[in-house]
Amino acid sequence: MNRRILLLGSLFLGLVLAVTGGVMLWGHAGSKVGASFVNSEPAYSPFPSMVESDRLAFDVWNGGSKPGFLSIQGIEDAHGKWMGTNYLLGEVQVGQSNQYYLYVSPHSEPRSVRIRVSEKASVVYKAQFAVRLLWQRARGRYQGKQVWYDGLQAPVQEFVLKLGKEDDSSKRR
Repeated sequence: MNRRILLLGSLFLGLVLAVTGGVMLWGHAGSKVGASFVNSEPAYSPFPSMVESDRLAFDVWNGGSKPGFLSIQGIEDAHGKWMGTNYLLGEVQVGQSNQYYLYVSPHSEPRSVRIRVSEKASVVYKAQFAVRLLWQRARGRYQGKQVWYDGLQAPVQEFVLKLGKEDDSSKRR
């Protein structure tokens, strides 16, 4: 009986490692998103707050094969200090370009922003995430009941975009 359990466990582990290795070697041909800073101008933030602010405009395009979801993950201030944030800009469809706006406090003079591109997660990624949550639950670190998330998004690209008049091209990392 112990041999059977050991054999089945080894087969399962081998299958998981093979699938994970195949996914990593196959590569990723999803969202290939670029962005450029357009301008900064005084404005009022959207309804309902209507607060005086500076509006930063970005042109964003998607040259990949999957739609991408954009979010601002950090803002660098004039002194070089990064402030973490999670502001959802929106979705850019395949082969399209959009203009998005970020409203910041007036006279804050941000130097650059960190943009993350995510896409809908594959079944393999969702399974890996669920296994991690089950492992954390077994160790007592995850108290939630849900381990499978249908709307899960996987980060696929992250880049830093400089916000200066001297630099109008996207910078990728």
